[in-house]
Amino acid sequence: MRHAWTSGQRFSGRSTGWPRSWAPCRGRTSTPTSWPRAAGRFDEPRRLRSFYFGDASERHIAHFVHQYATDRAYRAEVDAGTTTWAVRDALFERNAHALVDSPAGLAASGRRGGWAALAETWWRWIGAHAAAIAALPEYRRLQQLDTAQDPHATELDPEIAASVVAWNDVPGVVTRFSCQGVSGTLAYEGRRLLVPSYHEPLAYIQFARHHEPVASLVEELAPAYPDVALSWGVGTDPRCIHRLLSVGSDHHVGFRAASAQLASAVLARVRADRG
Repeated sequence: MRHAWTSGQRFSGRSTGWPRSWAPCRGRTSTPTSWPRAAGRFDEPRRLRSFYFGDASERHIAHFVHQYATDRAYRAEVDAGTTTWAVRDALFERNAHALVDSPAGLAASGRRGGWAALAETWWRWIGAHAAAIAALPEYRRLQQLDTAQDPHATELDPEIAASVVAWNDVPGVVTRFSCQGVSGTLAYEGRRLLVPSYHEPLAYIQFARHHEPVASLVEELAPAYPDVALSWGVGTDPRCIHRLLSVGSDHHVGFRAASAQLASAVLARVRADRG
């Protein structure tokens, strides 16, 4: 796999590794000495695209560099993510994680070159169906829901915010990270696909700390909320609840409400126990 970046007035195609042995080739940096005025300037380096498998050739990369730098209409399509290859690669990148734990993925991990072959087969399948997938009303609905707000490191996802606030109201509880998760998955030809967005596949709330009695209360009360799964601590304190998770990619709406309800139930018990 190779990447194309903008950096000030330079444009480069740069190689990098990717999960395990999926990258089919190693590349060299290609940086033209001049940058056309029409291309404008960028304050920070920015990835424009990655080149996978059959696209990762010097000729293909050079053609992309030239067209992006000289064709204003094409440049606008690239920046908007609406080109055919952008739709394909976004779907590929978003759903490649599913290969890891799939039966085919587990089988491929034991063969030399197995990951690369499996990933290329997946990339080509996505390429053959990307236009049809992106045209589905359900694809557009999920994309609109999950890209309605821009991600911000210091702001809570709006659909999980009430639950995060509820947990931080419980004495001794401090949350660290959270995500509202995707709004659902897309069914296509017997597969379940994620629509590209910045949300994690599973909704979750991760704790920075909580008192041990709270963990006991959560464990006691959680079975009444089947949309909430518990992920227990790692490292030195296995009694710590690490995260609350949704039980699947199509259960996030239930998790968002149930996790807040569980927090309220825990808070009520804490107050009752204190008299």
